Amino acid sequence: AAARLDAARRSAGDAKAAAAAEVAEVEAAREAAARQARASKERADGTSKRAEALRREAAAARRTLLETRVFLHRGRRCMATATTFRAARRPYDREAQERQPRQTTRFVGRVQYDGTEYVGWQTQPSGRGVQDVLEARLSSLLGGRVYVAGSGRTDKGVHARDQVFHFETPAQESVGEGGEGGEGGGTRVAHVQLAAALSAADDAAVASVLERVLSGPRSGMPPDVLVRSVCVAPARCSRDAAEMQ
Repeated sequence: AAARLDAARRSAGDAKAAAAAEVAEVEAAREAAARQARASKERADGTSKRAEALRREAAAARRTLLETRVFLHRGRRCMATATTFRAARRPYDREAQERQPRQTTRFVGRVQYDGTEYVGWQTQPSGRGVQDVLEARLSSLLGGRVYVAGSGRTDKGVHARDQVFHFETPAQESVGEGGEGGEGGGTRVAHVQLAAALSAADDAAVASVLERVLSGPRSGMPPDVLVRSVCVAPARCSRDAAEMQ
């Protein structure tokens, strides 16, 4: 009986050891499976992050492409308008203008531009001068022929950060003689606030509306030309020509 009891005890110990070994193997297999699952999850997360980064890059590329297309479209449209307007431009006779008593208000503006796509500041028959772009847009806004005079000139491809220019509002009898359609397009002042300011002869309001329109996101100007400010010219500036003469 004692021998059988010892044998049974040894068998139980062996069974217990075998069971412990099996449990250890199961735990090891479970840990290995958990490690593999974590590695797979990390790889999946990395793949997802890379895919998200690629999606963001693709979206940014699409936005850049769209902005470039809009930029080019606005530039071509404004340049085409300036070219058409320049073709009908009558030469500016400064002496004749100075001999006549001034009945309109003179305004002073500041403009910055990237001159890469332009032949320079001064008006040219091609209509690709910065002056042509400004004259076309101001004439369209004010409903009559507007001539722009710059404080200086830049050559082809030269940029400007703070170019000063001045212009005068068209006389009442000439309003409708030079909008986007050329020298005789019959254009009226379409901007409601600008038309009200012109009717009230409120020069400060006219300058404020022009500055807000020309410096805003819907300025009607090419993207590489930005009007920074517009103000009424001081009275002294309006008398300069007469004093010099």
